[in-house]
Amino acid sequence: MWVEKYRPKQVDEVIGNESAKLEFIEWVKLWKKGKTRELGILLVGPAGIGKTSWVHAFANTFGYVVIETNASDYRSKKALEDRLGHLYKASTLDSFMGKGRREPLLFLDEVDGIDPKADSGAIPTLISIIKSSRILTVLAANVLDQKQHKLLIENFKIINFNPLTPRQIIILLKRILYLEGATVENQVLNDIAVKSKGDARAAINMLQAVLMGISIGSMGITIENLPYDVLLKRLSEAVDKGEVSMLIQSNLNYLEDLIETISDSINRSGLDIKLTALLLNELSELDMMWRRINRERKWSLLKYFIPNISDFIFKLKKYISFEPRITEYRFQLFIRNRKVREQREEMLNLLSNTFHLSKRKFMTEVLPYRYNELVIDEWRDLQKWCSRMYG
Repeated sequence: MWVEKYRPKQVDEVIGNESAKLEFIEWVKLWKKGKTRELGILLVGPAGIGKTSWVHAFANTFGYVVIETNASDYRSKKALEDRLGHLYKASTLDSFMGKGRREPLLFLDEVDGIDPKADSGAIPTLISIIKSSRILTVLAANVLDQKQHKLLIENFKIINFNPLTPRQIIILLKRILYLEGATVENQVLNDIAVKSKGDARAAINMLQAVLMGISIGSMGITIENLPYDVLLKRLSEAVDKGEVSMLIQSNLNYLEDLIETISDSINRSGLDIKLTALLLNELSELDMMWRRINRERKWSLLKYFIPNISDFIFKLKKYISFEPRITEYRFQLFIRNRKVREQREEMLNLLSNTFHLSKRKFMTEVLPYRYNELVIDEWRDLQKWCSRMYG
């Protein structure tokens, strides 16, 4: 997907929010000299405007390795202690890869997902861990509540990121078109710039969709990056193939999980054996096509693949319902072993950024082929799991 392909790698590739970026860099300089009052930086702004991209670009440029966690996934005091309590002795795995030690940067996204009332003690615990860790820490939030997030506001340097202007969106899209060797009419770029409302991620997805033959009029920006259970619910409620198609192309990062969920749902459906076989055979052909696209980076084939899998899913709705659950046949060993889960998460946090890949892509495109050299002896349980899973 172009959102990942063209994610900025260096600070000079990040478009927009110039004053905020400068403020960020200057604060880090002071922090390194021990001249800051705040514990870290808290980036505030709507989703899709470049907060995460900026953090990773900054880390690449200035020699940090990002340890990234979604704070809303660790909402209780105990969960935060289990996940982050070891940071006072944090180190990276770059030394195991012959690159020397790099300083870690802890990035906690969606801290506004922690409810100080419902998750009593979580924010004080987070602050205590960061104080003891002495690691450069960046938090991110979409919206802050002055009362609920008072402790965060008092302890962190607030830097606001704003949506991109239409002009900045167009500059970004023209850069991508140039690199892709593609063209679209200026009016299309203007329409995307207006409709995306400053959301760079949505704008890039729209541009890719246009070049796949999808009209801007049929697009919406509220169906991107949905939680997985919400995506399944939206697919089960879709009124036509067009809506299924938009949900799929806006959430392609879930495609492998979706194929597994569909397979599991078909096998559990109790359908006639002949119909089950026909459906599974059709799904296997789609799965092989997706793996070819993913493996060979033939993204141009998406314009054929997405309509086919959308037709299949829409047809399937009359036979089965999609359950938001982890499928058994691939992850059963992983689910049963807590140590494997913890070691896997630690590995993903430390290594996926080294390869400049998302965690999902690292799991599907790197780990199955290089686990022997990447999974170190300290992760012995994960080594055994990889050996059983990947052979």
